[in-house]
Amino acid sequence: MVVVGALVAHACGYAFGVANQATYFLEALHRAHPELLRHDWLVMNTSEYHSAFGFFAGALFRIDDSGAIVFGIAHVLFMVTLMCGVFLVVRGVTAQAALSAFLLVVGWFAVDGVHSIAGSYLWSCYLQPSLIASAGWMLALAMHVRGRPLATGIALAIGGVFHINFLLLGIGMFGLAELIADKEQRGRRLALLLAPQLVALAILAPELLANAGGSDPSGALWVLVQFHAPLHYEPSRIVVQLPTMLRWVALAIVVAPVASKCGKRPEVRRLLWWSIIAGTICAVATLIMMIPALLPLSRLYVWRLAPFSVATAAIVIAISVMATITDPSCWREQPLWRRVVAIVLVVAIAADSPFLSLNADATWLLWPTVAAIVFAFALPLRSRNILLVVLALGTLAAPLWYRRNAIINPPTGIGSDGPDADGLYAWAQTSSPTDSVFMTPPDLFRFRLVARRAVYADFKSPPLAPDDLLEWHARLCRMNGALPTDKIPAHRRRWLDATGDALLARSRELGIDYLVLDRTPSHDRIAARPVFSNDSFAVFAVH
Repeated sequence: MVVVGALVAHACGYAFGVANQATYFLEALHRAHPELLRHDWLVMNTSEYHSAFGFFAGALFRIDDSGAIVFGIAHVLFMVTLMCGVFLVVRGVTAQAALSAFLLVVGWFAVDGVHSIAGSYLWSCYLQPSLIASAGWMLALAMHVRGRPLATGIALAIGGVFHINFLLLGIGMFGLAELIADKEQRGRRLALLLAPQLVALAILAPELLANAGGSDPSGALWVLVQFHAPLHYEPSRIVVQLPTMLRWVALAIVVAPVASKCGKRPEVRRLLWWSIIAGTICAVATLIMMIPALLPLSRLYVWRLAPFSVATAAIVIAISVMATITDPSCWREQPLWRRVVAIVLVVAIAADSPFLSLNADATWLLWPTVAAIVFAFALPLRSRNILLVVLALGTLAAPLWYRRNAIINPPTGIGSDGPDADGLYAWAQTSSPTDSVFMTPPDLFRFRLVARRAVYADFKSPPLAPDDLLEWHARLCRMNGALPTDKIPAHRRRWLDATGDALLARSRELGIDYLVLDRTPSHDRIAARPVFSNDSFAVFAVH
């Protein structure tokens, strides 16, 4: 199990400074080097992203200033912890063929993690706060299926300290699941579950309050939902993604009696109920938030529950697959309707599996499971056991084969945006004053972290508090010459259409020290001489 977790983590690579890390590591970098980013508006004038993670990452920066090694190691450790959690959930539900069921589940969702509705996921291929919280949730699920509320609450509290959204959702989600799963001593069990989480919530209360309220809630909500991340927050887009998640949950419900033949009935029931509750909350919340007056609830981002709902459903399904292959006769005890519905749902999921965040050629990955089930009905008992092992290993091996190049030569070190961008970052870090403020192309979101210089604003790194969110949007409008109603595509066009002289004049008005232009025919029409240039970028001293 540990080897599998390490292998999946290795397939993700060890690159640093990628995707969300360009935002989440800024406070940590400033903690490790207080002289950096002292004039960066996002770092110095807005509420912090995930303070506990900032302290943790800041300590790691002091160990490895580049971040290229220490954060890769940390990613592997937390990925292995997450995989341990998945295995412990499986092992808590069944004592038979637990490793095979674990391999089957990991194979279905390897290598990038189960991606679900609203852009939610269990893991991505780099260290970020949500990975630590996800690992905590998986360990909490392992304790939940065993009926251990205090251990569940402790795991949730530890994970939630690193990501407050997970903490808030965990209090409600696991509390409701505990109430439904066990009717005995509900008050005592609920108190044991909630006590550690409430302590964590008290610790993070100042951070939570700092990101609440605001002078213009409706304006901030528009910036969040319509401008910044409609994929994450706009219910009308999310509702069309619900059927795939619901098919996994529905199949788990249908096959649960078969899973109980191989697994432990009370534990299967607990896990199934957790999946049902999480999936129902996601579906109902999406429909409710389509009512305009209730759209502010989208800030809670309940869709983080969706990949966990799918993962828990997949565990129930995997155990039922184990039971079916080892003893196909177990289905004879099931009513006809259950058999028919199971076949329909299996085919529907196998034919359309967008949760598998793999190469498009690997979307056939669920079909070998279907074939193995069919063959099992014609094979003798000993051959069925061999078939079970082959299926489990093959299901994990297939996605890893698609990532074989990354496994043999994993991406390492500081992530690259190409030689020209990397040259720009190196020049800024070594040849510009530490306190310089840059105005860069709005999509050049890794500049702050890699060049270690302040940036006026970019598309990738919005603040959390509503008033800060409005100021971030206003800063983008000023630097791009955009209207308040323009969305990001219009901002890009306005930046690209502006002449170099116009952007230089705008930089002077905004008090910028250096202007970075992406080389285009429009931007090259500028009277000033660059202090640095290459084929893709030119840098101009504004003052």
